[in-house]
Amino acid sequence: MSSQVSATPSPASILVVEHIAADLQSVSEALAPLGYPLVHATSGHETRDQLFRERWGCVLADVQAPGLEVVESLVQRVPLLLLTPTPREEALLLRGCACGAVEYLLKPVDPDVLRTRVKALLERLEGERTAPVLEVPDDTEQVRARQRTEALAANLQCSEERFRAFAEATSIVLWSADATGNVVEDSPSWRAFTGQSYEEWRGYGWLDAIHPEDQPKAYEAWRRAYESRGFYEVEYRLRRKTGGYSDVLARGVPLFKPDGSVREWVGTVSDITERKRDAEERERILRELAEAVRTRDEFLSVASHELKTPLTPLSLKLQVLARTAEARAIPAERLPKDIEVMRRQVKRLADLVNDLLDVSRISTGRLQLQLDEVDLSTVVREVVAQFEPQAVKAGCLLELRAGQSVVGRWDRLRVEQVVVNLLSNAIKYGAGKPVYVRVEAEGEWALLQVRDEGIGIEPEHLGRIFGKFERAVSERHYGGLGLGLYITRQVVEWLGGSVSAESRPGEGASFRVKLPLRGPPESP
Repeated sequence: MSSQVSATPSPASILVVEHIAADLQSVSEALAPLGYPLVHATSGHETRDQLFRERWGCVLADVQAPGLEVVESLVQRVPLLLLTPTPREEALLLRGCACGAVEYLLKPVDPDVLRTRVKALLERLEGERTAPVLEVPDDTEQVRARQRTEALAANLQCSEERFRAFAEATSIVLWSADATGNVVEDSPSWRAFTGQSYEEWRGYGWLDAIHPEDQPKAYEAWRRAYESRGFYEVEYRLRRKTGGYSDVLARGVPLFKPDGSVREWVGTVSDITERKRDAEERERILRELAEAVRTRDEFLSVASHELKTPLTPLSLKLQVLARTAEARAIPAERLPKDIEVMRRQVKRLADLVNDLLDVSRISTGRLQLQLDEVDLSTVVREVVAQFEPQAVKAGCLLELRAGQSVVGRWDRLRVEQVVVNLLSNAIKYGAGKPVYVRVEAEGEWALLQVRDEGIGIEPEHLGRIFGKFERAVSERHYGGLGLGLYITRQVVEWLGGSVSAESRPGEGASFRVKLPLRGPPESP
């Protein structure tokens, strides 16, 4: 005997689990035309009390909403649609897919697409609920049981297919373990990544593929997750099949039985090597920016002081000359001295400005070279002669060894600039002691050496003295912008050569310049 029973249930409600107010409003507005009651929640936990009170037709859950573990209970009863701002939330999405989520949509969701998907789910659910139910004889109970089993198996297979398809789409490594954490199921993606066989990675063999230094950290993270039955997340270095290690992010979640006990663990391993490299890179850029700001501020402080230094005596001398001129009482013997002081200060100011201009040209690649045949010996002799008065005043004896001509294809003014910078430093830091200058040819190279017996350079400073605005001593004791050696190195390299320094504290410093006789390359 059989009978037909039908029912027309009231409209089902739609549960929207969304923790962002703006997104909750947009989803609600998109679903409003469907005419189904909407129930809002900002977390999975807020839906717990309503779980058995409402008749749910569909659940929309933001994959990032807190307390999403209630999804497992929800999807046993109604279709689940995940909303995610990115398909890279692998662990959470995989958990939803493993529990039976129908699919996921990317945020921001197109209103028409969202209504179409939800409407299809609701219509299918209503069709199943309003379909006639035939009361069958007791002797067909085995048939009904078999049908229920087949339907359950089909649902499980569908979930499994969704799970695998999502994993392949995101190119991640999948893993699963039993309730105690032992790996019992094969993972082709793990084998492909690490090269471990199934026999090697089962149980706790997966730890062997982790860098030895990271194994304790990985195991401790797993132990905490296992004891709390919570979310598992840890970064470690994982050995690649092709050799070497990659930085990875491992995540996992427990799946529960109806009685609340853990059934198994599922998770992912994502290669984050590029992501971390981009983050060491960002830190490096920030450090360089901070250093650039520090250097700029220091330079502005030094530059303002250095530029004022020649201006102050120059201004005073001009004031004195102006007053004496008004009084028409300028002593004849004093005028040449005053003019010489002003000339030196004007030259110093001009040198500072020229250094700044050279730095600007070098930084923008606009340093111009006027190449011609230049005798390095002649240039050095002329510069040494110019520095004789300054050397005598500083108590330095200048000793020059430049016998034969050393002719190369260079820019005479730039070569002179190099000699001036090196000789000026030697007299400044080696005051009271001899300064030695030597010029010679060695094969296809011209060699220039300037050596003093002054204060020397500390080892920790020797590597940076050729940098922009760098100095190995305090600017309080020695003036300058810290640009001389920087410009020297840049000019020498533009001419195709090199410059190096050797020094010991208290034993002076020696600078050695090598220039190719054939001149610089076509594109310095």
